[in-house]
Amino acid sequence: MILFSGSSRADPEQLAVVRGWACRVLDVPADSFLMVRQVECRDPGCTSVETIIAILSENDRPRQWKIAKPVALVTQEDVESLADVSGEWHPQDWRCPD
Repeated sequence: MILFSGSSRADPEQLAVVRGWACRVLDVPADSFLMVRQVECRDPGCTSVETIIAILSENDRPRQWKIAKPVALVTQEDVESLADVSGEWHPQDWRCPD
């Protein structure tokens, strides 16, 4: 399963900061992997670069959130606002354009 195609370069230190915020805010099961990536969005109407936060677990469905800005501009408040969103993953969101 390819979740993140078209990734763009992001500062590893800022990715780690956002990952730390996500660990504190989101319900991340112990058996899960938390991923933060900056990706290029080529879909009409979306920002050119967005930040994706995903929780991948062997025992549960994947969850993912999108923040419509590059990781360098993501704030702690942006991540905290995700706590009220389920993060339910829809496979069609990740299909490559034809």
